[in-house]
Amino acid sequence: MNRFRKYLRWPTVVAGLLVITSLLVAGLGQAPMFGAGASQVETIDLTEEDMVSFVEVNKQMIELQVEAEKEMVEIIEEQGFSIEKYIDIVTAENNPEAESVATGEELEKAQEISGKMEALDQQLHQRSLEIIDEGGLTPERYNQIAMSLQNSPEYQERYNELMEQELG
Repeated sequence: MNRFRKYLRWPTVVAGLLVITSLLVAGLGQAPMFGAGASQVETIDLTEEDMVSFVEVNKQMIELQVEAEKEMVEIIEEQGFSIEKYIDIVTAENNPEAESVATGEELEKAQEISGKMEALDQQLHQRSLEIIDEGGLTPERYNQIAMSLQNSPEYQERYNELMEQELG
């Protein structure tokens, strides 16, 4: 059995987090969804209070994601890898048709990185839920607002205006 199988998602998470962070900071991205059934959330009418609460929560989420991105890069670089090298190793190890691109020592380091990433992911998820709660929202309400923003150009425009004001 491939010892990296459970870590298959880390290259995607690392690359995805880098993209999501840049999109959120630019006001172009969508918020992550939380909780069971997150993809089945319906669009709702939003109040100005909903928008303001969501923007305040997302400002903190952006800060959390930027910090997480730094931590992920640090975890990878502490083992002497570039992000690209780590992604290449884990991707190759999870593809049965690919030739290994790493030495045994590199594989051990990549596995250690992946373990640290998994622990960080759990911390980030917990902190995200805390931020949502501190912002006066439930994960379900957060998801409803996020879905409504995603589906409404009008709400997206207002969200971007409020984020611009928040981020200065």
